[in-house]
Amino acid sequence: MGQRMPAPHRPEIILTEVQKRIILQLRIAGPTPRVHLASMLRMNTASMTRMTQQLVAMGMLEELGASDASARGRPTVPLAIAGRGGWSAGATVHPGWLELVVIDFAGQPVFHDSIPFDDPDPRYIEPQHALSEALKSGRCPTYSDGQSLWD
Repeated sequence: MGQRMPAPHRPEIILTEVQKRIILQLRIAGPTPRVHLASMLRMNTASMTRMTQQLVAMGMLEELGASDASARGRPTVPLAIAGRGGWSAGATVHPGWLELVVIDFAGQPVFHDSIPFDDPDPRYIEPQHALSEALKSGRCPTYSDGQSLWD
C-alpha cells in the first residue's frame, strides 16, 4: 500500500481591507448577491464584481445557484464563504480530557475529537501533537463529495 503524497503547499493569502470587509459582511449576512453586497458596503458594482471574482479565484468565496429566475433581467447569483478556503483548529483542556475541533472557513465543524489524559497539570499537554495524532489515525474528515479535508 503506497504512502499518501502530501498536498502541494498553498502560499499565504494576503487579503486587502476591502476583501476582508466583503468576507466579514458575508459572515454576518450569509449568502448575498454582489449587487446587495455593493450596496451594503457602499461600493460600486464594478469594483464589487472585480473584488469578488478575485476572492472566488482564490477559493475564499463560491457562487451559489442563481436565484429569482422569474424576475426580469439577469438572475442574481448569491456569493457565500467557501468552506475549503481554509481551516482553523482549536483545543480546549477539561479536567481529564482534551477536546480538539477543526472548522472550515465557513465556520462548519469538520473534525471533533476528545482525548483523555492522566496528568493533572494541563501545561504538559501538547494540543498540536494530539491533533496531529488524531488526524493521522485515519479519522480525517471528508467532504460530502468524498474528498479529504486536506486534499
